[in-house]
Amino acid sequence: MNEGFAAIGYVALANIPFTPTPVTLPIVYPLERGDAPAPVATLIDADMYDTGLDDVVTKLWAERPMIYPDNTVYEARLKSRVEIEQSGLDSIGVGGRVALTISTLELDNADNEFNAPIAQALSLGRRALIRTMPAPEQTPSDCGGGDLANASVLFTGIVAAMSAGRDVMTLTLSDLGERLNVPLQASLYAGTGGLEGTEDLTGVPRPVALGFTFNSTPVYIGLVDLGDGLLPTYQSNWRQILGHIAVRERGVTMTKTTSAPGIGEWRDWPASGAFQLGFTPNGIVTCDLRGDSAGGYRGTTAGVIERMLISLGPVFSPSDIDSISFSDLDARLPGEMGWRRGAEYISAVDAIEEVLAHSGVWLSGGRNGTLRVSAIDVHH
Repeated sequence: MNEGFAAIGYVALANIPFTPTPVTLPIVYPLERGDAPAPVATLIDADMYDTGLDDVVTKLWAERPMIYPDNTVYEARLKSRVEIEQSGLDSIGVGGRVALTISTLELDNADNEFNAPIAQALSLGRRALIRTMPAPEQTPSDCGGGDLANASVLFTGIVAAMSAGRDVMTLTLSDLGERLNVPLQASLYAGTGGLEGTEDLTGVPRPVALGFTFNSTPVYIGLVDLGDGLLPTYQSNWRQILGHIAVRERGVTMTKTTSAPGIGEWRDWPASGAFQLGFTPNGIVTCDLRGDSAGGYRGTTAGVIERMLISLGPVFSPSDIDSISFSDLDARLPGEMGWRRGAEYISAVDAIEEVLAHSGVWLSGGRNGTLRVSAIDVHH
């Protein structure tokens, strides 16, 4: 499949698959059980929780028994061809999740080996890998052509679904984007006072502020002593920020101070993502700020998306992110932007899609197990 996309007036960045209409473009690797000797063998590695060992183990499957020189053994389970496809989900010019890479396979379950893993969801969300190796001869067991380190990786992702059929188990694999279906903010207020918030905030998500946000409504967490005695305290972000720029009561700008605040004054506490007032306000309090700066402030579109992926939601590791595509997007969209959420629930996928849709940017999972971003240029 062509890994790029070009159309009249548009050029895709980051070399990711893209289609301008909701269509499915299958990439098919036909290698079926019972075929004539094939030039390659398909190898499936899938992590599964073993209840007996109380640990995660890697299961190894192929279309016939495969034994390698390092004593790695692949069990004969694969019954179907492997199909990997990427589907365009959004129309051009909108932004969002461009593609979801999916592979569906059938594994032999005549001995009911997979009944318990299906019933207990022992593999869901765990790592899965599809590789090919030279296999010049169709024999009962095969050494497959050498060192497994030389295997060609077709797909790296996670197990999205397992279902039972007649003598088979259908395994559906997805790219890392599947992991975004979790709450964005895992850090919750305990409701025990101080920076843990008042009792009515118990179990509520702490606020998130990324990049530059204007006229935001912070979360009131009660009277807190941060060093100047008990004062009305407002939090804009769950951890350190670059700093609040302005604070207003009913739209009227108050005076910033670096000591204990008085009437009409406020003091910034960026290490706590908070500020305090020197008086009890009688109207709505709003603020401007440059947000989350733990590990460095990131205010560009790529920076905000990366912060959502690495510090929030499913907490991806840097190795899960295609750094080149994010650097390209930083160069293409260098301007400052912002996104915030108060003490309210939102899923990671919905939060990221808000940023993507407003920026005309796409996020897609690659077959190499990373998440990539892309944007388009309009040529006049």
